[in-house]
Amino acid sequence: MSLIIFIIVLIIVLSTHELGHFILAKIFGVRVDEFGIGYPPRIWGKKIKDTIYSINWLPFGAFVKILGEDGDNKGDINSFSNQKPWKRFSVLSGGIIINLICGMLLLGVGYIIGLPVLVNEDEINQVENAGLSILNVSNDSPAELSGIKAGDIVLSVKAGETELKDLTPTIFSDFIKSHLGEEIILTVETTDGVVDKSAIARKDPPQGQGALGVSIGQVGFVQYGFFKSIWLGIKNGFQIFLNTFVVAYSLIKGLLGIGPSIGELVGPIGITALGSQTVKLGLGYLLQFLASISIGLAAINVIPIPALDGGRILFVLLEKIKGKPVKAKTENMVHTTGFALLIALSVYIAVKDIIRLF
Repeated sequence: MSLIIFIIVLIIVLSTHELGHFILAKIFGVRVDEFGIGYPPRIWGKKIKDTIYSINWLPFGAFVKILGEDGDNKGDINSFSNQKPWKRFSVLSGGIIINLICGMLLLGVGYIIGLPVLVNEDEINQVENAGLSILNVSNDSPAELSGIKAGDIVLSVKAGETELKDLTPTIFSDFIKSHLGEEIILTVETTDGVVDKSAIARKDPPQGQGALGVSIGQVGFVQYGFFKSIWLGIKNGFQIFLNTFVVAYSLIKGLLGIGPSIGELVGPIGITALGSQTVKLGLGYLLQFLASISIGLAAINVIPIPALDGGRILFVLLEKIKGKPVKAKTENMVHTTGFALLIALSVYIAVKDIIRLF
């Protein structure tokens, strides 16, 4: 049930991106041939005026078909390729804008009902339900092998006859360091209840990892009034937007081997698996996760990657600077090549996701 719920809300969030293109195209009188939820083959479709509205079998977002988006139909007054550069720029930016707004609104609603936040040890009494949470679990670490997952709440730790409760990050870290090489019993609250997990604290962990291979933090829930929540949604939404560029830059450096690897790329399969777990953690966690996806999608589409919005926007800007458009053949070749590389990367990430999950 949690998987089904997450897939439905994820489709809605991802569909807002194409909805942005759709709305701006309609505003500027550009003909939209089809607006589809999911990807073909088609389940159902209905034509209203010039546009087919469809529901399709593959539930990975949505798509919009705009007349002349590939540079064709320049003679048609309603064609995208026949519009002035600023109008094309606006239509291409529509998805980015609405993803950013959607993410900020999700955060704003989250702050109204209560969102999980990291707090300092001296702020524990200022938030509700503060607990020591597992923030991240490294691949092939003792924690992962024991079944510990991100989102688990650590209630107590035990080594031999020594057991500690009322944990803080400092107390937890000091306890693990004082029992290297020993079996550690962690009592954790999971989405399935309270269970004990056993792991050996490594004396020599890989660089960048701890003895158990977990990142921990004190997490509590904060709630604010309407106006402050909306303001925090906007403010923190922009922060996530900017942080996405930093993470993307670090990931690219890691993939090229010119910087440290900061983690694994995750595709739709991995996101869906993580999302179904997030649903179990509660509405606050789900809203935060969906907001990050929406805002991250906006940021990625700003980057001038061929075949994505940023790559198409770049060609519009080049046209404005040069005073004439880049040859349609050249632009299409760049986007086709970029699309092929993105598909190859997507397949690679999907395979990695499947291996990681199964």
